[in-house]
Amino acid sequence: LAAHNLLEGRNYTTGAGLNKKFSDGNFLDQKVVIDGNFISGKGLGVSFEFAVTVAKMLLSDNQEKVDWQADHIYFDHWPL
Repeated sequence: LAAHNLLEGRNYTTGAGLNKKFSDGNFLDQKVVIDGNFISGKGLGVSFEFAVTVAKMLLSDNQEKVDWQADHIYFDHWPL
């Protein structure tokens, strides 16, 4: 994303210290970051949180369904 200037002016997260290689965008040390329709995750360790966040955005008209699904997965912080 950074190579194509897609992080410019956006909040994002990434893992493994990759943020040190980017000069654009605003790195946030969080598991999942939402900036408008742009969603980034900190790495493979947050794949469930990332997936539920994407589902939440796609199913924004049916929050009850997202919450029901999320209740069946362990999360440090829910709701996101």
